[in-house]
Amino acid sequence: MKLKWLTNNQFPNLVPDRYHELMRVVWEWRNLRARQHSGIAYLSSDNPIPKGGLAPFCPACPQPGINLLTDWQDDPLKWKYMRTLLGDGNFKQEHLKMKYPKDDIPLSDGHAYMVGKAGFEEYLAKIPEA
Repeated sequence: MKLKWLTNNQFPNLVPDRYHELMRVVWEWRNLRARQHSGIAYLSSDNPIPKGGLAPFCPACPQPGINLLTDWQDDPLKWKYMRTLLGDGNFKQEHLKMKYPKDDIPLSDGHAYMVGKAGFEEYLAKIPEA
């Protein structure tokens, strides 16, 4: 509403609503910034982006060959090396439902935290229908 008032403070209701377009540009801007911060923005077009290449490296996460001992699986206290994932207190993800599913165009398909669309479709084809 503030942008409408700044555009036309006499008749802000006559200014067209461009919120959807603004959010699309913000989405693309965040994708470009993520590519720049990960260094992928500077790859040439003949080098494919690796899976998970946009996700930052987590030095605290236990990763074999990087920050775990070679005999970590033989440790009687191997629970110490278990990866911990947390969720929010409400255990709800209603805010993640897409308002406009037709606008869901992957800018980085499988390059960050989520699996790519092709891999997901392949997985769905393997599992039985519930």
